[in-house]
Amino acid sequence: MDNKLIRAGAALVVAWAAAGCASEPQHPPRHYEKLTGLALVLARFADSDGNVTRAAMEEGLRKDFDAADLDHDGVLQPDEVRPLNDARAAENPPAPRIVDWNGNGVIDFKEYVVAPHALFDQLDSDGDDVLTPDELQGNGVGPSGGQGHSGRASGGSHRSRRSGG
Repeated sequence: MDNKLIRAGAALVVAWAAAGCASEPQHPPRHYEKLTGLALVLARFADSDGNVTRAAMEEGLRKDFDAADLDHDGVLQPDEVRPLNDARAAENPPAPRIVDWNGNGVIDFKEYVVAPHALFDQLDSDGDDVLTPDELQGNGVGPSGGQGHSGRASGGSHRSRRSGG
């Protein structure tokens, strides 16, 4: 019985390490040295210029989710989520925890990406699906002169705002 528990613990540590290594770059570019919380999570998906595209974020989040899904059942079980939340709390205390929003006992991909999607939408002040260093740091000013789009936040599908909407 103890061997099974030790193997399960080791598997969780390996999964946590793999989830941390799934997305490149590992550490955000120097543009983001002062970021904390979810903004720091998004910055992990930045290119060498410090820009985070929606596509790169989505790809990185999918890789992280798949690496954390140890039994490959398409959802994260509580024992798969716990080490991820523990790691976030230890490494990046302001980062939001992964939450079972629909209360079904597991985390699906839509639940996993709610917070990153909402923040991306809020910070993408010009609606071009690219967060610049200024936007990611909360300094982006949209075409109307306002800060971000705080009214846009959901785990639903994204609709481009390029056509003025």
